[in-house]
Amino acid sequence: GVAAEVRWCYTAPDAFRLYDDTTEALSMFREAGWRQAIVSNHCPELEELVDGLGIGAFFERVFSSACTGYEKPHPRSIVLAMEHLEVESAWMLGNSAKSDVGGANAAGIPSVLIVRDRPAPLVEAARRILASS
Repeated sequence: GVAAEVRWCYTAPDAFRLYDDTTEALSMFREAGWRQAIVSNHCPELEELVDGLGIGAFFERVFSSACTGYEKPHPRSIVLAMEHLEVESAWMLGNSAKSDVGGANAAGIPSVLIVRDRPAPLVEAARRILASS
């Protein structure tokens, strides 16, 4: 039925569009030696979706709210990832002021709000973050 169709669309890679500069920005962080993870309010199949989008190799781990039990902006959603990766500092890049920036603020880490209509929003954010560290 309709629920099954919505579920399929929510997990199908071709239903999503990466930012044009996604791979470039992820490569910049990887080349600088940064460890990367995804913290998302999403379904249990998120890791397979990320792999299907061709970017799974950039991430050590994918943390989906459906698996962790915590949705951003709850600070535990981010702190769980930091604990798993055994890091004391991190940055959040996200496109939601409420979930991503709010979650980062609640967890006590810096964040960058990504605005899609900019020419290269992820590369711009990566440059700014890498220059500050």
